[in-house]
Amino acid sequence: MSAGDGEPHTDSTKSIAAGDLGVTAAARRSGLQSTPAALRGAANAWRRWRAYAVQHLWATGDHAVNVHPT
Repeated sequence: MSAGDGEPHTDSTKSIAAGDLGVTAAARRSGLQSTPAALRGAANAWRRWRAYAVQHLWATGDHAVNVHPT
């Protein structure tokens, strides 16, 4: 995503669901600060990998969708 000037878009609210209950719970379990503001701040450091970071957080949850079939 671009800001229109050839630079990557820097608005972290576009790529992280900072208020998502699964994301905040996973952040808390991972030792991260889990408030939406703290997650948006962390997302700036994850800028190019935000979607992967959120997917990783979601995948750490104890939910049937995260269990690989054997």
